[in-house]
Order: sequence, then C-alpha cells, then structure tokens
Amino acid sequence: RRQLPGGLEAPQHQRAQQPSRWSLTSPHACINAYAVVGPTNTKPFFFSPFDSAIDCIIVATMTPDRPLPSTAAIVQTKLGAINAWGFDLSAACSGFIYALVTATRLVESGAARCVLVCGADKMSSVIDPRDRATAVLFGDGAGAVLVEPLPDKDVGVLEHVCHMDGAGGMALYIPSGGSLEPASAESVAARRHFVLQDGPAVY
Repeated sequence: RRQLPGGLEAPQHQRAQQPSRWSLTSPHACINAYAVVGPTNTKPFFFSPFDSAIDCIIVATMTPDRPLPSTAAIVQTKLGAINAWGFDLSAACSGFIYALVTATRLVESGAARCVLVCGADKMSSVIDPRDRATAVLFGDGAGAVLVEPLPDKDVGVLEHVCHMDGAGGMALYIPSGGSLEPASAESVAARRHFVLQDGPAVY
C-alpha cells in the first residue's frame, strides 16, 4: 500500500507510476534558493569561485517565495553575485527548459557570458493533499546549472524545439491567487489556491 501526502492511498491504476517516496521540503525551506545555497544557507564550493563572474541569473519557478522581490534577486543576494542581473521565468513544467534556452541565446548573442539557470518549485504549497489527481504526481525539487561559452561549437545546446498550446490552459491551472481572482477568505475556504487538473486532457 502506498500512502500519499495527507494519508491518501494511491488508486490501484496509479500505483505503478508512483515513486517510492514523495520529495517534500520543510515548510520553512526557501525552495527557490535551495538549488544554489542549500538548506543551511551555505554556499556550495563549486559556485564560490564564480560568484563575481555570474552576470545573469534566471530562476524558473511557478512557486516563488513572494511575488516581490524576484527569486532571482534573492538568489543573487544569497550568492553575493553582485555583478548579475536577472529575472524569474514562470512556465510551470516547461520552466527549466525555457530558462535554459533563454540562457543559451543570451550567451550566444554576447549579451551575457555566464548565466546561472535555476529550476525550483515547492509544489507541495499548491497541491491539495486530498486530490488524488494531483497529489500523486507533484513534489518539491530544485537544481541549477551554469551556462557559459565554449570554443567547441559541437558542445552545448545545439538546437531546440519549443511549443505551447495555450488553448489547453484550463486543463491544468490554479483558479485563485492572481490579479484576476485575488486571495480572499472565501477563495482559501473553497481551496481555490491548489492546482486543478483534467488528467485525460493533459495526458
């Protein structure tokens, strides 16, 4: 028997695709900076020599700690990357790929030489533990890479193909919390700040 967060058990037809455990962060973890500063807010050794060389930071996330400041600004501060500019990129599941493509094009164009690309989400903050359609699929995680120019043109991101179909947006969305439907006591009580998914339409 496999238990979901909140004590739910995965339906029989879903158990084959479930991981052996769900990865969930501490409620107090800064998940979006976790990729580069770690759970104890210490710099990993492999970034320290490059802090001053990083000139751009892109953080792909749909679960920022706050709407303002950007998560990229938080990461810059924690790393001490004083020469970097940056921004957040919100594209849900595709976010890290889009951020990597964007970083690649910035480096290729000469607009940046060393881009830190982070992908991080605390999905447990927007997933309803009572909802079997989503609770069995989403967890928390983070990672980061440095994108820099190389003399060997056969190494790196050689090409990309990206596609988006916005017509299916309502098959996977969060009803409340944006400017269209700001947070309220009613929206929280109605659990409208969690991800809703139409599984057959998405998959």
